Amino acid sequence: MQKDVFHLAWSPDSLPAEEAVRPLLERLYASLSTYSATLLKNNLDRLLHLLWLAVLSALHEQIGKDSEEKQEAFFVRLYDALELLRAFFHAHGRGLDGNTLMGLEYSALERQLRLHKTSTEALIETYHLERLLVQERTELQEYGSLFVRVYFNHDSLCVEVLQARNLIPLDPNGFSDPFVVIEMLPR
Repeated sequence: MQKDVFHLAWSPDSLPAEEAVRPLLERLYASLSTYSATLLKNNLDRLLHLLWLAVLSALHEQIGKDSEEKQEAFFVRLYDALELLRAFFHAHGRGLDGNTLMGLEYSALERQLRLHKTSTEALIETYHLERLLVQERTELQEYGSLFVRVYFNHDSLCVEVLQARNLIPLDPNGFSDPFVVIEMLPR
């Protein structure tokens, strides 16, 4: 199985995922055909689960090898192959159930492949969208919310304070003299 996963991972970029994963699927199919005739359903399911985890582990090992040499096509092929393998192990509802297939090991590998196959521009956009979501969820801060715009103007970093909301009065008289302190961290 290791040899077939290696073939899948390091086959030429021009080879589609369906072709690159075929030797692995054929080996798995041949093994499982023999076992499905002799094992009870529960034992076959346990064997399927162990094989699934072994495939995920082998794919994860290939991602970790010589990472600086890999191009986007490498990760796209592995991502597509992972989906083909998931469909194979699901077997149109006769194999592993969705919860078993999409466990922690699968989720971690799928996320890693998805991030590696994504363009730099899309990753930056995703990062900014995630930061905006975090900001929206934590809008009710202890002292209020501050909205700023940050940009580079020639060689200078410019920070504009656009708006402050829900500021709480901190003076003993119940009023507030708001001000903003801007720091660059780490110092």
